[in-house]
Amino acid sequence: MEARSSGPRTTSGSPGQVVFTHTTVNTEYAGQGLGARLARFALTDVRGAGLRIVPVCPYIASYLRRHHEFDDVVDPPPTDVAPELPDEATR
Repeated sequence: MEARSSGPRTTSGSPGQVVFTHTTVNTEYAGQGLGARLARFALTDVRGAGLRIVPVCPYIASYLRRHHEFDDVVDPPPTDVAPELPDEATR
């Protein structure tokens, strides 16, 4: 049986930062708003921990452009980090 997971992937950035690198939603859940719910949960969790958000993932960056309630805890990604593109974007 193949393990499946959905949600944002993160890594540690500078002290006090969480870097969002990629977001995955299984295809069977596509179009149901799961990505947005997972993003909101993860971003709210980071804020609650007193940390800052670094949106390298294009989905998280797009979500943040539409949800300004997180503006006070967002740091720009480093200029030397290219955002990961979903597989569909490279086809």
